[in-house]
Amino acid sequence: MGRPSVKVNPKQGKRVKEIKKETGLTQKEFAGRIFITQQTLSKIINGKASLTNNVAEKILEEFPGICRLEYLLGLDDFKTANDIAMSAFFSGLSTQHDMQTMLVTAAGLLGYKIGCYSENDELIWRIVRRNSDISAKITRPEFYALGNEILDFIGFKFEQIIRSATNNKEQEATHGNDS
Repeated sequence: MGRPSVKVNPKQGKRVKEIKKETGLTQKEFAGRIFITQQTLSKIINGKASLTNNVAEKILEEFPGICRLEYLLGLDDFKTANDIAMSAFFSGLSTQHDMQTMLVTAAGLLGYKIGCYSENDELIWRIVRRNSDISAKITRPEFYALGNEILDFIGFKFEQIIRSATNNKEQEATHGNDS
């Protein structure tokens, strides 16, 4: 009796092949850089083995900025955080996706990277400080609570700006009548 078969996401192999091609390395060189055998890399590329989180993270560590973890694992079709932002800008996505886009973009601007993965059938978000091995995990409800807090703060700041502009107009109108 052999090993039980594992469902392989067909996007993973295609994306690893795409990334390898972008690096200009041979299979052997690419495999060596991410500390796996050429045979294992070939199995991943040909859809005969799944891409593990560990190997995906090694690819991203070795070739920073080449793509997002979710893209590499075939969980979504946004290669970079910029792709997410552009998609949100051009297509008016759902509120939940817009919040993800906002948080991923804000994190990138502040020097953090946000990724998600599945752990025991639960979606977990991982926040990593750039150029550091320090990271934190938060659950989906915590992730969206964080997003709501940020939106509340931005709304508060926008309201302050509008009030200030309104007060300035009222003062100009009052002083204009004095002359």
